[in-house]
Amino acid sequence: MTDIDNKNLHARLKAVWRREQRLQFASGFLGFLLLVVAFFVASVLLDWVLDCPPIARWGLLLLVLGLPLLKGWRAGWRYLRSFNAVRTALQVEEQIGGMESLFVSALQLGGDEPRDGTSSNLSEVARRKAEELSGGISAKDVIRFGSLQRPATIAVGMACIMLILSFSHGPIFTAGFKRLFAPWLEIEYPTRTQLELLNGDMVVQEGKPVRIAAQVSGTVPRKAKVVIRTGKSKPRIRKVEIIEGECEYKIETAYRGFEY
Repeated sequence: MTDIDNKNLHARLKAVWRREQRLQFASGFLGFLLLVVAFFVASVLLDWVLDCPPIARWGLLLLVLGLPLLKGWRAGWRYLRSFNAVRTALQVEEQIGGMESLFVSALQLGGDEPRDGTSSNLSEVARRKAEELSGGISAKDVIRFGSLQRPATIAVGMACIMLILSFSHGPIFTAGFKRLFAPWLEIEYPTRTQLELLNGDMVVQEGKPVRIAAQVSGTVPRKAKVVIRTGKSKPRIRKVEIIEGECEYKIETAYRGFEY
Protein backbone atom coordinates (compact mmCIF):
# COMPACT_ATOMS: atom_id res chain seq x y z
CA MET A 1 0.00 0.00 0.00
CA THR A 2 1.31 3.45 -0.91
CA ASP A 3 1.43 6.03 1.93
CA ILE A 4 -0.61 9.12 1.04
CA ASP A 5 -0.61 11.96 3.58
CA ASN A 6 -2.67 14.51 1.55
CA LYS A 7 -0.11 17.28 2.16
CA ASN A 8 -1.23 19.22 -0.86
CA LEU A 9 -4.89 18.98 0.17
CA HIS A 10 -4.07 20.27 3.65
CA ALA A 11 -1.99 23.11 2.22
CA ARG A 12 -4.79 24.16 -0.13
CA LEU A 13 -7.40 24.00 2.62
CA LYS A 14 -5.20 26.05 4.92
CA ALA A 15 -4.83 28.72 2.22
CA VAL A 16 -8.63 28.85 1.95
CA TRP A 17 -8.93 29.13 5.75
CA ARG A 18 -6.39 32.00 5.91
CA ARG A 19 -8.21 33.92 3.19
CA GLU A 20 -11.54 33.38 4.91
CA GLN A 21 -10.12 34.66 8.21
CA ARG A 22 -8.87 37.80 6.44
CA LEU A 23 -12.31 38.28 4.90
CA GLN A 24 -14.10 37.88 8.23
CA PHE A 25 -11.69 40.18 10.02
CA ALA A 26 -12.02 42.85 7.30
CA SER A 27 -15.80 42.52 7.29
CA GLY A 28 -15.97 42.95 11.06
CA PHE A 29 -13.51 45.85 11.00
CA LEU A 30 -15.47 47.72 8.33
CA GLY A 31 -18.70 47.21 10.24
CA PHE A 32 -17.02 48.51 13.39
CA LEU A 33 -15.40 51.43 11.59
CA LEU A 34 -18.59 52.66 9.93
CA LEU A 35 -20.53 52.79 13.19
CA VAL A 36 -17.74 54.14 15.37
CA VAL A 37 -17.10 57.07 13.01
CA ALA A 38 -20.81 57.88 12.70
CA PHE A 39 -21.42 57.65 16.46
CA PHE A 40 -18.26 59.62 17.25
CA VAL A 41 -19.25 62.54 15.02
CA ALA A 42 -22.83 62.50 16.33
CA SER A 43 -21.64 62.30 19.96
CA VAL A 44 -19.19 65.18 19.56
CA LEU A 45 -21.89 67.37 18.00
CA LEU A 46 -24.34 66.45 20.79
CA ASP A 47 -21.76 67.11 23.49
CA TRP A 48 -20.75 70.39 21.86
CA VAL A 49 -24.34 71.64 21.77
CA LEU A 50 -25.45 70.38 25.20
CA ASP A 51 -22.12 70.56 27.10
CA CYS A 52 -22.80 67.14 28.62
CA PRO A 53 -21.71 66.42 32.21
CA PRO A 54 -19.20 63.60 32.87
CA ILE A 55 -21.89 60.99 33.61
CA ALA A 56 -23.53 61.67 30.24
CA ARG A 57 -20.15 61.47 28.48
CA TRP A 58 -19.58 58.05 30.07
CA GLY A 59 -22.87 56.99 28.49
CA LEU A 60 -21.80 58.38 25.11
CA LEU A 61 -18.47 56.54 25.38
CA LEU A 62 -20.28 53.24 25.99
CA LEU A 63 -22.46 53.97 22.97
CA VAL A 64 -19.53 54.97 20.72
CA LEU A 65 -17.58 51.80 21.54
CA GLY A 66 -20.22 49.26 22.54
CA LEU A 67 -22.52 49.23 19.53
CA PRO A 68 -19.70 49.33 16.93
CA LEU A 69 -17.96 46.43 18.70
CA LEU A 70 -21.22 44.48 18.63
CA LYS A 71 -21.59 45.30 14.94
CA GLY A 72 -18.03 44.15 14.23
CA TRP A 73 -18.66 40.91 16.11
CA ARG A 74 -21.83 40.16 14.18
CA ALA A 75 -20.40 41.24 10.82
CA GLY A 76 -17.37 38.96 10.89
CA TRP A 77 -15.32 38.71 14.07
CA ARG A 78 -17.47 35.93 15.50
CA TYR A 79 -16.36 33.71 12.61
CA LEU A 80 -12.66 33.99 13.46
CA ARG A 81 -11.57 30.51 14.51
CA SER A 82 -8.69 28.07 14.48
CA PHE A 83 -8.03 25.89 11.46
CA ASN A 84 -10.23 22.82 11.03
CA ALA A 85 -9.51 20.84 7.86
CA VAL A 86 -12.86 19.02 7.74
CA ARG A 87 -14.90 22.18 8.22
CA THR A 88 -12.90 24.00 5.54
CA ALA A 89 -13.25 21.01 3.20
CA LEU A 90 -17.03 21.14 3.59
CA GLN A 91 -16.92 24.83 2.72
CA VAL A 92 -14.77 24.17 -0.37
CA GLU A 93 -17.01 21.34 -1.58
CA GLU A 94 -20.12 23.47 -1.13
CA GLN A 95 -18.54 26.23 -3.21
CA ILE A 96 -17.11 24.00 -5.95
CA GLY A 97 -19.96 21.47 -6.14
CA GLY A 98 -19.96 17.96 -7.55
CA MET A 99 -17.28 16.62 -5.20
CA GLU A 100 -19.61 14.19 -3.39
CA SER A 101 -17.76 14.72 -0.09
CA LEU A 102 -14.48 13.48 -1.58
CA PHE A 103 -12.24 15.89 0.35
CA VAL A 104 -14.05 15.28 3.63
CA SER A 105 -13.89 11.51 3.14
CA ALA A 106 -10.19 11.64 2.34
CA LEU A 107 -9.51 13.60 5.52
CA GLN A 108 -11.63 11.32 7.66
CA LEU A 109 -10.03 8.20 6.16
CA GLY A 110 -6.52 9.50 6.77
CA GLY A 111 -4.29 7.61 9.18
CA ASP A 112 -2.07 4.59 9.34
CA GLU A 113 -4.85 2.17 10.15
CA PRO A 114 -8.05 1.91 8.09
CA ARG A 115 -11.32 2.50 9.90
CA ASP A 116 -13.59 -0.39 10.79
CA GLY A 117 -15.72 -1.45 7.84
CA THR A 118 -13.56 0.50 5.40
CA SER A 119 -11.45 -1.17 2.74
CA SER A 120 -7.81 -0.05 2.78
CA ASN A 121 -7.78 -0.03 -1.01
CA LEU A 122 -10.92 2.09 -1.17
CA SER A 123 -9.45 4.48 1.37
CA GLU A 124 -6.24 4.80 -0.63
CA VAL A 125 -8.14 5.45 -3.86
CA ALA A 126 -10.25 8.19 -2.23
CA ARG A 127 -7.22 9.87 -0.68
CA ARG A 128 -5.21 9.71 -3.91
CA LYS A 129 -8.07 11.17 -5.93
CA ALA A 130 -8.59 13.94 -3.38
CA GLU A 131 -4.89 14.75 -3.48
CA GLU A 132 -4.97 14.98 -7.28
CA LEU A 133 -8.10 17.16 -7.39
CA SER A 134 -6.88 19.43 -4.59
CA GLY A 135 -4.61 21.12 -7.12
CA GLY A 136 -7.70 22.76 -8.56
CA ILE A 137 -8.62 24.44 -5.26
CA SER A 138 -8.10 28.20 -5.54
CA ALA A 139 -8.52 30.24 -2.38
CA LYS A 140 -9.47 33.29 -4.47
CA ASP A 141 -12.26 31.38 -6.19
CA VAL A 142 -13.63 29.87 -2.98
CA ILE A 143 -13.43 33.03 -0.84
CA ARG A 144 -14.42 36.18 -2.69
CA PHE A 145 -13.96 39.68 -1.32
CA GLY A 146 -16.70 41.22 -3.49
CA SER A 147 -19.00 41.56 -0.47
CA LEU A 148 -16.61 44.15 1.00
CA GLN A 149 -16.84 46.55 -1.95
CA ARG A 150 -19.89 48.47 -0.74
CA PRO A 151 -18.88 48.88 2.94
CA ALA A 152 -15.32 49.72 1.87
CA THR A 153 -16.63 52.45 -0.44
CA ILE A 154 -18.77 53.87 2.35
CA ALA A 155 -15.81 53.72 4.75
CA VAL A 156 -13.62 55.67 2.33
CA GLY A 157 -16.36 58.28 1.94
CA MET A 158 -16.73 58.64 5.71
CA ALA A 159 -12.96 58.87 6.09
CA CYS A 160 -12.93 61.75 3.59
CA ILE A 161 -15.71 63.50 5.53
CA MET A 162 -13.75 63.04 8.76
CA LEU A 163 -10.64 64.55 7.16
CA ILE A 164 -12.61 67.55 5.94
CA LEU A 165 -14.18 68.07 9.38
CA SER A 166 -10.79 67.64 11.05
CA PHE A 167 -9.28 70.38 8.89
CA SER A 168 -12.24 72.74 9.16
CA HIS A 169 -13.12 72.12 12.84
CA GLY A 170 -9.94 70.51 14.16
CA PRO A 171 -9.89 72.09 17.65
CA ILE A 172 -13.53 71.15 18.27
CA PHE A 173 -13.03 67.50 17.29
CA THR A 174 -9.79 67.32 19.29
CA ALA A 175 -11.56 68.60 22.39
CA GLY A 176 -14.52 66.30 21.68
CA PHE A 177 -12.21 63.28 21.39
CA LYS A 178 -10.62 64.08 24.77
CA ARG A 179 -13.99 64.73 26.42
CA LEU A 180 -15.49 61.45 25.12
CA PHE A 181 -12.55 59.12 25.71
CA ALA A 182 -11.54 60.73 29.01
CA PRO A 183 -14.93 61.83 30.37
CA TRP A 184 -13.52 62.46 33.85
CA LEU A 185 -11.42 65.39 32.56
CA GLU A 186 -12.70 68.95 32.59
CA ILE A 187 -12.05 70.08 29.03
CA GLU A 188 -13.82 72.99 27.41
CA TYR A 189 -14.62 73.32 23.74
CA PRO A 190 -12.77 76.17 22.03
CA THR A 191 -14.75 79.23 21.02
CA ARG A 192 -14.19 81.71 18.23
CA THR A 193 -13.96 84.52 20.75
CA GLN A 194 -11.57 84.23 23.71
CA LEU A 195 -11.78 86.38 26.82
CA GLU A 196 -9.01 86.99 29.34
CA LEU A 197 -10.07 88.82 32.48
CA LEU A 198 -7.57 91.43 33.59
CA ASN A 199 -8.91 91.72 37.15
CA GLY A 200 -9.74 88.28 38.50
CA ASP A 201 -10.79 88.22 42.15
CA MET A 202 -10.54 91.64 43.75
CA VAL A 203 -10.64 93.12 47.23
CA VAL A 204 -12.24 96.57 47.01
CA GLN A 205 -12.58 99.17 49.70
CA GLU A 206 -16.22 100.07 50.33
CA GLY A 207 -17.27 103.21 48.53
CA LYS A 208 -14.43 103.06 46.04
CA PRO A 209 -14.82 102.66 42.25
CA VAL A 210 -14.22 99.28 40.56
CA ARG A 211 -12.96 98.68 37.04
CA ILE A 212 -13.82 95.35 35.34
CA ALA A 213 -11.75 94.77 32.19
CA ALA A 214 -11.04 91.95 29.78
CA GLN A 215 -8.96 91.38 26.68
CA VAL A 216 -10.79 89.96 23.66
CA SER A 217 -9.07 87.91 20.98
CA GLY A 218 -10.05 85.63 18.09
CA THR A 219 -13.26 86.78 16.46
CA VAL A 220 -13.84 90.14 18.13
CA PRO A 221 -17.44 91.43 18.15
CA ARG A 222 -18.35 95.09 18.40
CA LYS A 223 -19.86 94.84 21.88
CA ALA A 224 -19.64 92.65 24.97
CA LYS A 225 -22.11 91.93 27.76
CA VAL A 226 -21.13 92.27 31.40
CA VAL A 227 -23.34 90.38 33.87
CA ILE A 228 -23.20 91.60 37.46
CA ARG A 229 -25.04 90.12 40.44
CA THR A 230 -25.04 91.45 43.98
CA GLY A 231 -25.81 88.80 46.59
CA LYS A 232 -28.90 86.84 45.55
CA SER A 233 -30.38 89.66 43.53
CA LYS A 234 -31.36 89.40 39.89
CA PRO A 235 -28.34 89.69 37.54
CA ARG A 236 -27.91 92.99 35.74
CA ILE A 237 -26.65 93.00 32.15
CA ARG A 238 -24.68 95.89 30.72
CA LYS A 239 -23.40 96.26 27.16
CA VAL A 240 -19.97 97.78 26.64
CA GLU A 241 -17.97 98.69 23.56
CA ILE A 242 -14.89 96.65 22.58
CA ILE A 243 -12.10 99.02 21.62
CA GLU A 244 -8.79 97.71 20.27
CA GLY A 245 -9.39 94.25 21.69
CA GLU A 246 -10.28 95.41 25.18
CA CYS A 247 -13.51 96.15 26.97
CA GLU A 248 -14.19 97.54 30.42
CA TYR A 249 -17.04 98.40 32.75
CA LYS A 250 -16.68 100.77 35.68
CA ILE A 251 -18.70 100.73 38.90
CA GLU A 252 -18.50 104.19 40.34
CA THR A 253 -19.08 103.21 43.95
CA ALA A 254 -19.02 99.67 45.37
CA TYR A 255 -20.90 99.11 48.61
CA ARG A 256 -21.46 95.35 48.60
CA GLY A 257 -19.69 92.25 47.33
CA PHE A 258 -20.69 91.16 43.83
CA GLU A 259 -20.05 88.56 41.14
CA TYR A 260 -19.41 89.26 37.49
